[in-house]
Amino acid sequence: MGFSQITIGRTQELVSAKFPAELDRLYVQEFFTRIGQGSQLLRAAETSAARHGADVMWLTPWAHNARALQFYARQAYAGRGSTSFLMDSEAHENRVLCKQLGR
Repeated sequence: MGFSQITIGRTQELVSAKFPAELDRLYVQEFFTRIGQGSQLLRAAETSAARHGADVMWLTPWAHNARALQFYARQAYAGRGSTSFLMDSEAHENRVLCKQLGR
């Protein structure tokens, strides 16, 4: 159906946190989208990160992925700015989003 992958302790210059965690990937097969699977996977990733001591979860979705940006906004992720990555010598803009994790 899908999976999530996090990295505990990875920092991002636009994210203020004592001990951050990055959401590296959140993938849900198309057949399982829009039925709550992504939200469940994200909550499980947030819970795991918090159990390992993270106070903030952050991620960098592609700036033109409106569906992903809307999803993360619904999950209480806030924008902190933009960053970019190079692919084949071409810069691609990503948004930096983050969320405080509860203890």
